[in-house]
Amino acid sequence: MKFITRKGAPDIPLELIEAQESGNLVFFCGAGISYPAGLPGFSGLVDQIFLSLGESPNLLEAEAIKSKFYDRALNLLEARFETRLNSGINLVRRFKNRNCS
Repeated sequence: MKFITRKGAPDIPLELIEAQESGNLVFFCGAGISYPAGLPGFSGLVDQIFLSLGESPNLLEAEAIKSKFYDRALNLLEARFETRLNSGINLVRRFKNRNCS
């Protein structure tokens, strides 16, 4: 991990940087950490996964998304793929092999 300083960036004490570099520090970051990098939130990620797979959410998946249970929607989608394909191929592995841009 590398710290990049720029105008408006937080001032990180040298002790924290040294602790991180020596492997004695772990950062726990919230979900919003991806927004400044232009990455989608969990909702947008789920939408992109369905879109890139050419799938529309079924009733259960749509209800999970509507209720903001995005992990449940992905679990339901994965179960649907595994049932349909009956191949044991993990949805995550299938998705990684697709171009998601």
